[in-house]
Amino acid sequence: MKDTEKTKEELEEMRRLVAEFQDRRRSDHEKVIQDLVRSKRSEEVLLASEGQLQNIIDNVLAAISVKDLDGHYNQVNPLFEAYFGIAKEDIIGKTDFEFLPKEIAERYRKEDLEVLETGISQHREEKLLWEGEYRYFTLSKFSVQDRNGVPVGIGIFSIENTKQRQAEEAFKESREYLLNLVDTVADIIFTVKMPERRIEYVNQRMEDILGYLPEEVIGQTTRMFYPDEHSYVGFGQKLQAALKNNQVQVNMEQLLKRKNNELIWVDITTTFMFSGNELTKVISLVRDITDRKRMEDEFRKTQNLESLGLLAGGIAHDLDNVLTGVLGSFSLLDMLLDKGTKAHQIAKEGLVAANRTRDLTQQLLTFAKGGAPIKEVASIQALIRETTDLLLHGSNTKPEYHLAEDLQAVHIDLGQIGQVVQNLVLNADQAMPEGGTLSIFAENIELSDQNPLPIAGGEYVKVTVGDQGVGMSDKIMAKIFDPYYTTKPTGHGLGLSITHSIIHRHDGYITVHSEKNVGTTFEFYLPALQEQATKTTEKDQELARGTGRILLMDDEVMIHATVGKMLKMLGYEVQSAHNGEEAVQKYQAALDEAEAYDLVILDLTIPGGMGGQEAVGKLLEIDPRACIIVSSGYANDPVMTRFTEYGFVGTVKKPVDLQELAETVKRVLADRE
Repeated sequence: MKDTEKTKEELEEMRRLVAEFQDRRRSDHEKVIQDLVRSKRSEEVLLASEGQLQNIIDNVLAAISVKDLDGHYNQVNPLFEAYFGIAKEDIIGKTDFEFLPKEIAERYRKEDLEVLETGISQHREEKLLWEGEYRYFTLSKFSVQDRNGVPVGIGIFSIENTKQRQAEEAFKESREYLLNLVDTVADIIFTVKMPERRIEYVNQRMEDILGYLPEEVIGQTTRMFYPDEHSYVGFGQKLQAALKNNQVQVNMEQLLKRKNNELIWVDITTTFMFSGNELTKVISLVRDITDRKRMEDEFRKTQNLESLGLLAGGIAHDLDNVLTGVLGSFSLLDMLLDKGTKAHQIAKEGLVAANRTRDLTQQLLTFAKGGAPIKEVASIQALIRETTDLLLHGSNTKPEYHLAEDLQAVHIDLGQIGQVVQNLVLNADQAMPEGGTLSIFAENIELSDQNPLPIAGGEYVKVTVGDQGVGMSDKIMAKIFDPYYTTKPTGHGLGLSITHSIIHRHDGYITVHSEKNVGTTFEFYLPALQEQATKTTEKDQELARGTGRILLMDDEVMIHATVGKMLKMLGYEVQSAHNGEEAVQKYQAALDEAEAYDLVILDLTIPGGMGGQEAVGKLLEIDPRACIIVSSGYANDPVMTRFTEYGFVGTVKKPVDLQELAETVKRVLADRE
């Protein structure tokens, strides 16, 4: 019984164990099935992911390639094939050494190994010569690793930017070309940020014109170039006014200050740059016009003098006729009266007064338009000494001469250049009331065609007159050559303006330098001659007398009376004519009677009648050997300066001086013989 129960218990235990085993088998089987199902799903997901990744790789706008650890390509996308013109099947399994130059392939391999060793990606730009042309790529290399982080290859990501780089290089070349071009122009070019007026760019001409290096002014405001706040603000106001008038460009002349504080005139052309409706920048072109302004100033002075000359010439002409009578009468009295008598002394004083009036007339004539000097070859050295010594006789001012021994001759009007020296010496003497030294230099100088003075290149005689006086301010110096400008209570303001006019009419140039409490220096230039001077300024004191028959033609009765008496006193026989027609008739009649005139003196201008210029032609038709002198008080007629071109053999200037008349008549008659 007990055995039966034990057997049942063992049988039940066996059934329980079998059931438990079956349950465990069923559970394990289900788990396996579940694992299999899960694995299948993961594989499907992986395959789907790989498909999506490949789709991205194939369509991304970059060349993508993958190499194994030995450098063999095992993956490239279509854009890689397109970039390099190589089919996928022709590159898979190959290395860079099989289709790239050796030096490039070696470099690529070295980079690959560095990435594999360090695990650090590399990013750079690559310039590659491919099929004869350079191509540019942005290149990234990185390590391809498995799930455990173990490197299995190299990934390369390339984007071509050839067109962009070509455009950048073209822009760079264009910019460099434009900058070089800008630096070669003769003007300053500014780019100025508005409204603060701060300089953003300036070309190299900045240093030449305003004395600053470009780096010294970049970031600064343009205030540094203006002489004062008023001019700076004023220029800004002009810009604002132009903007209100809807101008896009404005041109102005402006006084600017150089780095050394020197003031220069510039022409500024400013162009406005907008962003929408807002003014953001201005571009300014700055041109140095200092020389042009100086020349304009010289031209203005010349025009002023010529305008006055129109009036002065007419006055001087009428005054000359009157003075001829006065001067001639006193000259005759000086000859006729016994020396030492009271009457002779009065006549002498009258002669001095008449000569001073004549000098004033000559000053007026200098103003006359076209009043060219009557020139002769002369030594300015002698003229300087004679004039200066005479003027400073008894003065506290002592002359100190520095005159070159080999000084070249000049072609000048002795009277006019003597007046220049006189004006400069008198100014210097008056500037040194307590006395001092007047230094006078004269030297030969040659100016090139590129010289800064407003005169042609060539050989000149340069004369310098310097004093030790009180000096002048810049404001006064700017006006000293203006007519009627004077700083002297008793001055008339004609001396230096006349000086300027004389030098100008001699094709020369005069300038002045002065410093307060140091002194003033005048410099003038006269064209030099190669030949040596054959004449001096000294005049013979003994009157040149002679004989012969002279026909005097003038419309003024006083001239006939005075000059006729002068000629008779000198030993000549004189007959009168009052116009050109009468002169021609009398000359023809004298020829017919075999009593030809030895000399004819013709007044150049006869109001309402035939003047000297027309009459000389008719006389030479009658007698080609006729000896004819022209006489005039008009300095504005070229006949007086180029008399030989019109058939004359000499000139007599009005008012007529007895000694000059005697010398001229004697000389032309001697030359005729």
